[in-house]
Amino acid sequence: MQTMRKQLLGKFRAEKDKMPPEKRALVLTHFPRFLSLLEEEIYDNNSPIWDLDFRQAPPPHVQQMAAKSSDSSGADSGCGAGLSSSSAAAAKKRSSDDDDG
Repeated sequence: MQTMRKQLLGKFRAEKDKMPPEKRALVLTHFPRFLSLLEEEIYDNNSPIWDLDFRQAPPPHVQQMAAKSSDSSGADSGCGAGLSSSSAAAAKKRSSDDDDG
């Protein structure tokens, strides 16, 4: 990993003059930190990246969009509106259970 890190950063530094300023700032400022965090996860035996059954809950804004979408589609059919809200509640409970441990 260390060699790959050096190769990537070396390539970015060599090409930094060809990059737009936004990309240059992103790559040279944030990418080294990302690589360090990735390396920590790779070598951590307890990292969730090694858990075959790991399922991360979507961010809250995505959950809200999905709930609104299912509510509107349920309202259109006339019979699924109650089911979609209970499904959203169940998903929210699963999400909070996952966060608790």
